[in-house]
Amino acid sequence: MNASTPSTDLIHSAYRLLKQDIYYDKMDLFLRANVAAYESSNSFQKSQHSLTIIVNELRNGTPSLKFQQAIKAWLKHVDFRLLPKSVALPSAHEKSNNTTNTSPRFISNVRTAEKYVLKDGGVQYFIDAPVELYILSTLWCMIVGPELDRDLDDGCFGNRLDFGSVEDIGNTSKLFKIFHFQYTKWRDTAIKRAEELLEQGTSSVIVSLDIKQYYYHLDVDWQKIPKSSVKSLRKLSNSLTAILKDIHISYRSVISNFLAQKHSGFNDTKPEGIPIDLPSSRVLANWLLTPFDRAVREKLQPAYYGRYVDDILIVTQTPPDVVVNIGVEEILKNLLLKRNLLRPSEDKTEYILCCLPNLSIQGAKLIVQHFDKQHSRAGLREFIKQIKQEASDFRFLPADERGRELDACAYDIIYDGSINKLNEVATRQSGILAIFHASLFYFSTTPTIVGSNGF
Repeated sequence: MNASTPSTDLIHSAYRLLKQDIYYDKMDLFLRANVAAYESSNSFQKSQHSLTIIVNELRNGTPSLKFQQAIKAWLKHVDFRLLPKSVALPSAHEKSNNTTNTSPRFISNVRTAEKYVLKDGGVQYFIDAPVELYILSTLWCMIVGPELDRDLDDGCFGNRLDFGSVEDIGNTSKLFKIFHFQYTKWRDTAIKRAEELLEQGTSSVIVSLDIKQYYYHLDVDWQKIPKSSVKSLRKLSNSLTAILKDIHISYRSVISNFLAQKHSGFNDTKPEGIPIDLPSSRVLANWLLTPFDRAVREKLQPAYYGRYVDDILIVTQTPPDVVVNIGVEEILKNLLLKRNLLRPSEDKTEYILCCLPNLSIQGAKLIVQHFDKQHSRAGLREFIKQIKQEASDFRFLPADERGRELDACAYDIIYDGSINKLNEVATRQSGILAIFHASLFYFSTTPTIVGSNGF
C-alpha cells in the first residue's frame, strides 16, 4: 500500500471494523469465509487500492467512469443465501408436544424425518455480495451511522454503534457494542423494573411485542438520511448513501420472486425492505423504528421501554382489575389500542403499528405477563432464574462444540414450552438452528460434499 492518506485510513478502518464485527457474529459464517478468501486472494491489495481511490474521488465529487463501472460490476454480483428460520416439526412430534392434547403422549428421541416443511416466512434471505460492498457499507456506518445512532431512544439496545462520531474511530476496536452485553441489559432491566414495581406495592405487566418479518417490511426514505456532521465528509456521505440505495435495489430485485413464495402477502407494491446481514442495515433498522419508540414514550409513559432491534419489552403499571379480569385483549386495548399505538388488522390476527402501518405484530407472538402485588412472585423469580441459565440468542453457542450442543438442544426441544418464557426470550429452539447453521457451513466447505457452486 502507498503512504497513508485520509482515504486510505478510512478504508483501513472500515475493513478492520468489518472483520471485527464478523469475528463476534456467529450468524453468517459464509460471510466470514468470503472475507477470508478476499484477504488471501492475489487481488486483495488491488481491491483495497481501488476502494481508496473511489473514496478519495467521492470526497471530491463523482468517481471517474472507470470506478463507476467498478461499482456497477459489484452491484451486478449482489445475490442472496437462504438460511432456515423456522421448520415445522413432523406431525408425530407436533402431537407429542401438544400439551393441550388429552390423549396419551408419545415421546421419542427420534428427531429426524424424511422431509421438513418450512413454515410461512421460515427462511431468511441473507445478502451475498462482493466484500467491497460490505466495506463501503461499513464506511457508511462510520460516517453517516453516528448521525442516526445519536437520534435513537435510550431504550434502544440492539446494534448500537460503539463510537459517537467518525473522529472516534481510532479509539475503538468495534463497530457495534458487543451484542450479549446489550441484550442482557435490555432483558434484565425489564425484569428488574417489574420487580421494583412489586416491591413498591404496585401490580405490573410486562408486554412483549415481536414485529413480523421486520427487515422485509421497512421502507427507507433516502431523502431523510442526513449528511455527515463533519464538513469535509459531507460529499462522501451523500455518495455512500446513494451507493447504499443501489445495493438495496439490487438485493430486492434478486429476492422478490422467492420472497413471494415463502412469505405470504408480498408483492411488487410492498416496501423495499433492507438487506439482512449488511452492516448498514443494522443502523437503519434501529433508526426506522424511532417513531414508534417516541410514540410509546409520549402516549403510554411506561415504567420501562426497551427495544432490541424488532423485539420490544414494555413494563407498566397494571390497568384496573376490571380490565385485567376481562383478559389480554382488554389489557391491550387499555394500554396500546386506545392510545393509538396499535390497531387490529382487518382479519383480527395481527396488530398494526399506527405510526408505521407497514409494520405489524402477530397476535400469537404478543404476550402479556401480569404480576399482581397480592400474589406470589414465584413466576417472575423462576423466569429470572431460567434466563440466567439459558442463552436466547444462538450466537452465544460455541462454534467448536457443535456435537455436544446439538445433543443438548435436541433433548431440550422435547420439553419446550415453559410457561415462564417471555416471547421466547429464553427459547431453546434458536439453539438448534444455530447448530444447523454452523454444521451447514462446515459441510459446505467440504469439497467432497458440496460442489463448486456452494450452497
